[in-house]
Amino acid sequence: MDNTGLMGCSRGGVTVLQMIGLLRDPVHYASWCAEQPDLKGIDCTPPPAVGPWPLDEITTYRVQLGLEDTPAGQWAPFGDERVRAVLALAPCDIPLTTGDMLAAVTTPTMILHGALDDVCNYEGNVVRTFTYLGTEERYLITVINGTHGVFSDQPGVSQHSATAFFGYYLQGDESYEPYLTEEHLPDLGYIKLAWRPYEGE
Repeated sequence: MDNTGLMGCSRGGVTVLQMIGLLRDPVHYASWCAEQPDLKGIDCTPPPAVGPWPLDEITTYRVQLGLEDTPAGQWAPFGDERVRAVLALAPCDIPLTTGDMLAAVTTPTMILHGALDDVCNYEGNVVRTFTYLGTEERYLITVINGTHGVFSDQPGVSQHSATAFFGYYLQGDESYEPYLTEEHLPDLGYIKLAWRPYEGE
């Protein structure tokens, strides 16, 4: 249990990042969304059935739980130092974090995301996260033609990546290291992959 890896998808993807101490700041979230009026996806424009994200209510609830003793506007952090590596699939809600908060993350991190994700915006969530993460041991694999459900529809991408990532960082098996490079991206037919942020052809 002292050598644990976590993997999560969508909101589970950002939850595993929180488990390595990533802070959350709803004040920053509101201002960030205001500066992104054309951003599509649930991050800043939740579906009508959901309505606006209840950030004020959540903050009030945390005060009721006695969790308000954090820097102004932030939510109390949580995490577990036994988590040694995290794999986030199509993570959402990253605008809840500032660049400085992301820079404080030092745990090895791998992110998989579809460039055509219309639920959790690719640029606002994943490119931003990868750019600001403090760890040098960070990886981003983009499914160029992938949408939000690509990892359930085509599990080969996440299976390949998780095996190499956790095999190297949790099992200490150095034979997996070559598979954490651009040269060893798997050939999965029509599923096109890119290493690091994809900027289009």
